[in-house]
Amino acid sequence: LDGPSLPTAVAKTTARLSAEGQIGGLRASVHAQVDEDSKKTASQGILAAFGGGDIRLDGQIDGDDGGALVTLLGLDKIVTVGKQPGFVNVLATGKAGGALQVEGRIIAGALDAKAAGTAKVGGDQGSSADLRLDVAHANLRLPGDNAGAVVGLPLTLHGRLVVSKEAAKLDSL
Repeated sequence: LDGPSLPTAVAKTTARLSAEGQIGGLRASVHAQVDEDSKKTASQGILAAFGGGDIRLDGQIDGDDGGALVTLLGLDKIVTVGKQPGFVNVLATGKAGGALQVEGRIIAGALDAKAAGTAKVGGDQGSSADLRLDVAHANLRLPGDNAGAVVGLPLTLHGRLVVSKEAAKLDSL
């Protein structure tokens, strides 16, 4: 926690959190930072003030087995990948409690995809997202493929993914 000894109109208080570790054979790291006006943190208290502060969240998971990464994310039900190294990273910035600018990428074996747009977590309307989705390459799992074959139906996709508490819609293909 960093901040000025006396709050001023332009001073910011910053809270930072970093964590690194392993999940099975995968390495994970997350770094978060929240900035807020020091006068607000002095008058409302740190936790209350940071509820509307500027947030930056940066996370990555990587490992030598892209298949384990895809399984961890639950994507193994729809895509097949080999055991080549892989990673997923996500960056979110914006006002805490508001819509965040997000971008993310995953590369694991034959899977190469990225997304960018806005997302909101929680609130009265529930969580939502409006993302530009670009799948440069993926192998879709074929129906009835329970053996986990690496060969699948090749897919390249560019479109818009809109998610609300009622539905998920993929359009502008």
